[in-house]
Amino acid sequence: MINRRTSLATLFYIMALLLPAVRPPATVAGQVQREDNNLRITAVNTGEFPTVGVRVLTTTAGSAPIADLTRLVVRENGVPIPDATAATTPVGIDLALVIDANPDLLLFDDRSGLSRRDKLAAGIAHYAEQFMDPVGLDRVSVIVPDETGEGATFLIQDATQPGEVAAAVNA
Repeated sequence: MINRRTSLATLFYIMALLLPAVRPPATVAGQVQREDNNLRITAVNTGEFPTVGVRVLTTTAGSAPIADLTRLVVRENGVPIPDATAATTPVGIDLALVIDANPDLLLFDDRSGLSRRDKLAAGIAHYAEQFMDPVGLDRVSVIVPDETGEGATFLIQDATQPGEVAAAVNA
């Protein structure tokens, strides 16, 4: 026989177990996913002190430049500097192409009439014309085996114009 006290206790335990299932789930505050950006200081100019110029390199996880610098905060001793300005400045790259040539470089692989050397020269010239900065910010060097085949020498060093690179590899 179930008395009133036992039935109330049983009802209480049933309600305690079912209440979380009936109640709507609590909302959890959404988290902002952390960005994997890199910031590297490459130069500091104190020549116009108290104004200090700082050159930074900002990149994303894929090494692309960060387009939006509005969230960048510059601080001095932990205090934000309100009149700090940010500007994007184009920079070039230094590229060294090392050609590990052997006697097979002069062979013909297909019926195109071009040797491996001709295809290599065309590829380097195409890169220079297509991707080098026309203002001259990029520097390209091409390193080839020397006459003895035991060492290396520069075919061209620190070329800044696409035509220089194309002329050197086509010579």
